[in-house]
Amino acid sequence: MFDKKLIAILAVLLLPYCATSSPSEDEQKAARANADASKDMTAASTAQLAVEVEITASSVTPVGATIVQAPPKTNSAIADLRVQAVGADRWEYTMADPRLAEIDDANEQRAVVLPTARWYVYAPLSVSVTAISVQPVSEAKREVSRGGTIDVRGLAAEACRKTQSELPTCREIVAKYGRVQ
Repeated sequence: MFDKKLIAILAVLLLPYCATSSPSEDEQKAARANADASKDMTAASTAQLAVEVEITASSVTPVGATIVQAPPKTNSAIADLRVQAVGADRWEYTMADPRLAEIDDANEQRAVVLPTARWYVYAPLSVSVTAISVQPVSEAKREVSRGGTIDVRGLAAEACRKTQSELPTCREIVAKYGRVQ
């Protein structure tokens, strides 16, 4: 009984759509263009620049960069370093200093400070983002890196060229910062 009612309801709902003529070629082209633009906007809104950095006690040095599609970073449970995208409104998060580790040694845990560690920091992929700042939070332990600021304009342009991205943002970045080193 329920199946017959469901079919009848669907038929009533679909009847107006079946009665109309199929979309014209221009309407189909417009729909495809809107879908493509929507995909570009969605991709651009989630595109991030992932910068691999080498962190030492006194500095943060870029190693390379790539483009990733991901949701914005969130704060780490351990807030040693604050990462901020210079040129982006309200883009910041905290992370643990990857040089600080705990080692289980003969059933005893001890803290270790590594001389260097590689990690990724993130910023939105945008022509307005010029740098990433990595700084210790005010309550940070004294072993935490002093951080630094990385100019990401050239890194973003290189990442866009390497991935041959079709994102409109990448075209803007390469046009504006393609020669920045």
